[in-house]
Amino acid sequence: MINIRRREYEFLSSEINSWVDENIITNEQSEKILSLYEIKEYSLRRIIILAGVILLGLGAVSFIASKWHVLPKLLRLCVLIGGYVLALIACSIAGIRTKAGKSFLLIASFILGAGIFLGTRMYNIKLDLSQILEFWLIAEIVTCMITSDLWQGY
Repeated sequence: MINIRRREYEFLSSEINSWVDENIITNEQSEKILSLYEIKEYSLRRIIILAGVILLGLGAVSFIASKWHVLPKLLRLCVLIGGYVLALIACSIAGIRTKAGKSFLLIASFILGAGIFLGTRMYNIKLDLSQILEFWLIAEIVTCMITSDLWQGY
């Protein structure tokens, strides 16, 4: 069975009915084709798990943000680099071409931008916002070249 959305199923059904009307395929063939597809339903369990994961992630970010000034500078840098590396590892495990992989790559991009911004502030490196964005852009171009993902660049 192939899971598709309700709209896609309705479109496919209308197309197959028009093929039957034009005598391109028979009724039996249309039933066989439609029996291959199933409408994808989102379960309540899946939605609750997704909401839980989002809340857990926000809790972790809030915890780190609340303790940020208490942490030593080296540990802060390790948190930023570790988060970036973990996001890239999760992207490679999920597969770069999958939705989850692209999401992890986007998270890695945001962590990289935040890391550049916070790193310059932690070590009192005098850069203005445009220079920080230039460094982020250069790092993103390198990441896009390594992963061969053009959408990440956009």
